[in-house]
Amino acid sequence: MASSHGSCADGSHHERASWDSRERYPGIELAIGLNDRRVDLVQEGVDGVIRTGPLADSTLIARKLGSYRWVTCAAPTYIAEHGTPVEPSDLTRRLVVGYFSGSPGQERWSFGQEGEARETVMVSSEISVNETSAYLKVGLDGFGIIRLADDIVDPFIRYGRLIEIMPDRRSDQVPISLLYPTSRHLSHAVIQARILWRVLHSLQ
Repeated sequence: MASSHGSCADGSHHERASWDSRERYPGIELAIGLNDRRVDLVQEGVDGVIRTGPLADSTLIARKLGSYRWVTCAAPTYIAEHGTPVEPSDLTRRLVVGYFSGSPGQERWSFGQEGEARETVMVSSEISVNETSAYLKVGLDGFGIIRLADDIVDPFIRYGRLIEIMPDRRSDQVPISLLYPTSRHLSHAVIQARILWRVLHSLQ
């Protein structure tokens, strides 16, 4: 079982979640890989992956697990030095931390929810990373504006380590899905996904 995105780890929470899962689902063997690369489930022998966003057409079976919203934010030190953007277009003149899964380049950030006026801007960055925990760390250290899922950054916003930018312009809900090959047994894959989902939430 693999995840399509990582988060900040806490060993004690991870151990407790894994122990609870072993008691609830005896006989399940779980190998968790946390990374942001695309996994070829069939070629790599992976039972399932958790991916976010719209799904491309494929032969994989998809089961929705939940959803999140994108949150744009920055460290207080960055805001103090560079000010707070008030419109999406302001981001074209700010230091933005880039995130890439292939070749670095411009990113498209969309703002606004269904039924509202939406605005999309192309943002460029002087620093880019390709892993979620590193991306969060660069933002916390004040190197620029970041954009991450609400369940990742909300605790840091709550404790003042990040400041949300344009909170009234959060994105639509982004789906989180379990994907697994048709050759995998449904109940086995779903049980593994439930365990992984509990572990991932314990790492927040």
